[in-house]
Amino acid sequence: MTPTTIKEVFIETINIPLDAPFTIATGVKYEMENVLIIVRLENGIEGYGEAAPLEPVNGENQATALATLNSCKNFLIGKDAAEFRQISKHLKSVYGVQVTARSAIEMALIDAFTKSLNTPLYTFLGKAENQIETDYTIDIVSAETARINATKLARKGYNTLKTKVGKNLVEDIDRLLAIKEGAPNCRLMLDANQAIRQLMQFISWKNSRRIIYDLNCLNNLCGRMICAE
Repeated sequence: MTPTTIKEVFIETINIPLDAPFTIATGVKYEMENVLIIVRLENGIEGYGEAAPLEPVNGENQATALATLNSCKNFLIGKDAAEFRQISKHLKSVYGVQVTARSAIEMALIDAFTKSLNTPLYTFLGKAENQIETDYTIDIVSAETARINATKLARKGYNTLKTKVGKNLVEDIDRLLAIKEGAPNCRLMLDANQAIRQLMQFISWKNSRRIIYDLNCLNNLCGRMICAE
């Protein structure tokens, strides 16, 4: 038995109410319903991982993530956290579609292992960067709310904003322009959340002069092409 052998595993649900409903093309989220996993090693060090499922996107929810993590508990106890790659590979072969649950386990294993090495995670991963810049997502809200939020976020130091689209074409255009008005120096990304048909309509609809003008406006303001993944 090594110091990095997993001695205990703790699993619990986490429910976090949102300050405001978060609206995307596939639904509305009122709270975060996640699952926390903690692995405790023989050396006493604990590693933390969190499963954050979103059923409209990946088909997982809190109940499925909780069930998956609980079913992995006995398997994990006695394993060496240093073998996180092999453990992850095995779990993928068994729980292929339970991506968020598996990700939570990987997080916890790597967190515990790097703590045992007394090595920061960014150093363990190669030390290419010692900081990470993130974006902030503005959900499907009114244009005025989007403009106000964009202004606040730019003042907080965000350089990249992402916004949801795909429910109403005209409202999407108005929201995008409002965001650029509120945060003219921020980069802007669009996220259609599986609303592919609406996104294609967004790109190809050319019957309205206003839409054509607004899209040209956006390209000029963003300084880059509008694209989808």
